[in-house]
Amino acid sequence: GLYFAAYLKTFKPDCEITVFEAQHESMNAFGLGYTLQKLDSILLERLDTEFYQHLFCEEATPIITQALFKTNFQSRTLPFSEGFSVARHDLIRYLKDRATFTGVKFVNKKILPAELPSLQHEYDLVIAADGISSIARKQFKTELKTKEHKAKLKFSWFTNETKEQRTEACFYAFNSEEGVTLLTSYPLTKHKQVVVIEMTDKCLASGDLRGKTPTQAIPYLNKLLSENGDEINLIPTNLPWYTFKMNTAGKLYSDNLALIGDAAYSFHYSAGQGVTTSFSMAYTLA
Repeated sequence: GLYFAAYLKTFKPDCEITVFEAQHESMNAFGLGYTLQKLDSILLERLDTEFYQHLFCEEATPIITQALFKTNFQSRTLPFSEGFSVARHDLIRYLKDRATFTGVKFVNKKILPAELPSLQHEYDLVIAADGISSIARKQFKTELKTKEHKAKLKFSWFTNETKEQRTEACFYAFNSEEGVTLLTSYPLTKHKQVVVIEMTDKCLASGDLRGKTPTQAIPYLNKLLSENGDEINLIPTNLPWYTFKMNTAGKLYSDNLALIGDAAYSFHYSAGQGVTTSFSMAYTLA
């Protein structure tokens, strides 16, 4: 949504654009970090030729060119589509600064479902970029032909810090008596990664994981995921276990309201396609 607002205002400065921004939204809606691939860089460069320097004011993130795959007894490194990771707060800060610079107006207000019709009446175009739990897709589910696919999976976000430099994307699948635990991580710096841990509902309700919050499960997860020569030291983010779900939509608009990003389509985070799809939709619509 911020990319759409900043891009449209940059190239059509006469447009009056207002962003209604809700503070302290659930991390489940947007995540802790994102992977930006080649297309994302191209689209950001069209908005700002010096985006990389502006995005990483302090420490630049490593360029990802490889992916490490691990199981309990096997390890393999393969080429990875070139890209880089960015913390959510850094990307939001950059896009908000860019939008503000171009003259986009911000209002600190969470829009309620009952307010959507009045917004459609007041504005020529209403963009719903409010994440996987979008109120617009729920309010217009019939018109937009939306579907929500809930998997019997639980996941949560962590960070991990290592003494050794880690610049690859990591995809682990470790088996235990409880079941299979999956780890997906991307480097934020050379020594810090954003991590997603995922497992089935049955696995989380079994054995040493039964009844444990993500923070309480860290000692178990560190021991399990370090079995194959790795050093995993997960850091809690004080987030709960979330149920994994994916969104689809048969239509992207209803009258003058349109969906963008996870509000329309959401992907498994291991694919690294969420931001790419969102930016592409925003650029095309703008």
